[in-house]
Amino acid sequence: MNMKILISIIIVLARLTHATQTGRITGVVQDQSTLHPLIGANLVIIGTDYGAATDTEGRFSIPNVPVGSYHIKAMMMGYEPDVKLNVHVIAGRQTILTFDLPLAVLQMQSIEVSRSYFKKEPDVITSSRTVDYEEIRTDPGGVYDIQRMMQTLPAVVSAADQDNEIIVRGGAPGENLFIMDHIEIPNPNHFGYQGAGGGPVNMINTEFVDQVDLIAGAFPAKYGGKVSSVMDIRLREGSREEYNLDLDMNMSGIGFNAEGPIAKGRGSFLASYKLSYLDWVIKSFGMVAVPHYWSTQGKLVYDLNKKQQLIVNAIYGNDEISISGEPSPQSRGAENVDVKGYEYAVGLSLKSLWNKDIYSRLTLYRTGAWWNYDVFRFDFDLNKDSYYYKDDFETGLALKGDLVYRRNSRLEIRTGFQIKRMQLQYQNRAEEGYRYAYTYSLPTDPDTPLNITDTDTFYNQIFPIIEQADSAVMESEYVWAYYHDDNTVRAFQVAAVDTFKTWELYLDNAFNTYQLYTQIKWQPLLRLIINAGLHYFGSEYNNDQALEPRLGLAYKLTEKTSLNAAYGKHYQMPSYLLLTLDESGKSLKNKHTTQYVLGLEHLFANDIRGVMEIYRKNYADLPIFISDTTMDELDDSREMISAGEGYSQGIEVLLQKKLAERFWGTFSYSNYIAKGRDPRYSDQKKYYNWSYDFRNVLTLSGGYKIEFHKKIWFRELKNRKWWSAVAWIPFAPSDEWELGVRYRYVGGKPFTPKTYDHQIREWYPAAGQEYNTDRLKAYNRFDIMIMQRHFLKKGSLTAFINIMNVFNVDNVWDIQYNPDGTTQDVLQFKTFPVGGFILEF
Repeated sequence: MNMKILISIIIVLARLTHATQTGRITGVVQDQSTLHPLIGANLVIIGTDYGAATDTEGRFSIPNVPVGSYHIKAMMMGYEPDVKLNVHVIAGRQTILTFDLPLAVLQMQSIEVSRSYFKKEPDVITSSRTVDYEEIRTDPGGVYDIQRMMQTLPAVVSAADQDNEIIVRGGAPGENLFIMDHIEIPNPNHFGYQGAGGGPVNMINTEFVDQVDLIAGAFPAKYGGKVSSVMDIRLREGSREEYNLDLDMNMSGIGFNAEGPIAKGRGSFLASYKLSYLDWVIKSFGMVAVPHYWSTQGKLVYDLNKKQQLIVNAIYGNDEISISGEPSPQSRGAENVDVKGYEYAVGLSLKSLWNKDIYSRLTLYRTGAWWNYDVFRFDFDLNKDSYYYKDDFETGLALKGDLVYRRNSRLEIRTGFQIKRMQLQYQNRAEEGYRYAYTYSLPTDPDTPLNITDTDTFYNQIFPIIEQADSAVMESEYVWAYYHDDNTVRAFQVAAVDTFKTWELYLDNAFNTYQLYTQIKWQPLLRLIINAGLHYFGSEYNNDQALEPRLGLAYKLTEKTSLNAAYGKHYQMPSYLLLTLDESGKSLKNKHTTQYVLGLEHLFANDIRGVMEIYRKNYADLPIFISDTTMDELDDSREMISAGEGYSQGIEVLLQKKLAERFWGTFSYSNYIAKGRDPRYSDQKKYYNWSYDFRNVLTLSGGYKIEFHKKIWFRELKNRKWWSAVAWIPFAPSDEWELGVRYRYVGGKPFTPKTYDHQIREWYPAAGQEYNTDRLKAYNRFDIMIMQRHFLKKGSLTAFINIMNVFNVDNVWDIQYNPDGTTQDVLQFKTFPVGGFILEF
């Protein structure tokens, strides 16, 4: 149904195309560190005669630019230039850009500074990548999801195709810090996992994104609270001159975006609403578990005066799904579960430019999430019997501030703080249950148990009796089930041998966390940059605090080659759910990593760079269950201690070409190990493979762009009456046409083999079994995307089709252990086509 709508829209609007329309490029040029507007900066459209200069507020406007895509360069004396690639000009609309120019250090004859097309967050020395909106849009396999797009980096892997969790350098879920316009968001995803940072669909509207910085390790002191990585998302402003409306459809849903001026241009707004359409697709395939979700997002900017600005950000998502009779990892361990939830973040920021060298930002924000699970089974009378219930709220109220002072072109000081008030309201209940011992016999001789010696005998002779029982009754501690076959009645009986007591968690608790930091960026020599800092992190709940030193060094070997190094200690609280399982949580320490990174970066051309890094990341004070320190695999006690430790180390290679001409490409490779110490062997350091020890990760991606609108034959073709009927075909030429491909290889995921016990009908590792000794087969996936951009009389229409796993490879997600003693592979995405469009008018 969605593709029919898309095709209809394209056919109708293709008739409105006109090749001579123009648009405008507007925006602001500012100092990268202090965000002070730069007056008199020059803007040029590379390869044309179009250009402009900034006014007294650092703003510029380039009118009457023909539709198409361009590279825009901003320059000013005393600053390094900045270039934005593949900027699209849309008929009748303005394209809004923000340029951040780094202050240039006076140069000597022995070395020259060459400004590349690769941006880097100003305080970051190693392990970073910066992408803009156009790169997110054109990434094959990313399906407009900023987290999935970052999985092309050598340092990043995911848990599964169905999950966009960012797992960095052998770490674990929930170790990435998400920041959106100065607001820390615990998990920006629909159906987000409690205590983690992933989910099936990201909520952040890609159309609002200006720039995303991912730092994969040893990040500077201004970031804290997480032990692995940072994703810093900067949103753009809305138009201050005109009202615009977009319609879009992609994997996250179908919806609209609106923007425009407020208070006669003293500010602007962005607003969006998006509704899932996967229920249309899933129902057409006859599936029962249909996800329903919707989200809304907005941003408002208002200039109080020339020096101060108010910024309001808000995002909200609502989720609901019911799963019945589908035992799989997707249902999180339950055959029947009803799931409801929401997540939100709202913040108010005051940005102040005190003078050309001092800048501050103060943000008051609130975040919240709700998880509601009802896990149930059906009794013999088909009545619903709930045996696990969760109703959890997590809310946070925070005040966050940052101050930047630049003493001169060689010395910059940053300092800041965050005070957060967390409120946890949990209602969890797991009903009393039993572990049963099963004996099997025939009614002709009920006192003589059948001898079950292997899985085949059990599965072929006994389990069909259980599965096809016509009725059952409860008698004392026994369950009798009757099965009729050729007028013969067989029976089995079950006796309870172990009892799981009812577990309840009712909690209403509030506590504070504190963060402070100071960092100095110093360039004592022309070739050397030092970034040193100290971060403080403390929590009232578990009464734990720590100082975290950070250090980064960058030495420019030549004009185009740099040697980089970084060191850092990073602390993170255990997930709130683990902290509150029982009283032992209050004695848990904050887990931490100590990270070392050494890298070599070379600029082969302005649009081509290569990076090679080696790293070591040591983990300590990881929370583990005391039961994990014993050989009893059936011990399920909940008491925890901070006794886990481990490490990861590896080498990464990234070769990247930007879309400066017709094509772009990325080669990324990582070879690493990630191991944890086995806590069952307290007298020796025995290590096992961690769950995300994939060893080898390779990603190849690239794209080729053709601008047919510059071809005379294509302009003539568009005037044909029949052209509208075929313009929607993916391989048909369009004003701009792009092909993108991605191949990804990931080594097999480690897992621990399990043994089946026929007497209790459960799977568990054998006593003394070493962890994660086996591996799933390696992951291979090839994706392809075709994108068409149609220029309209006013606006543009971008349509795409993204086919994931083109060759339909069976990539195993997990192993499903069935109660009948059999196993089966749970697969990730098979061939999965996703189509969508963006209509800008």
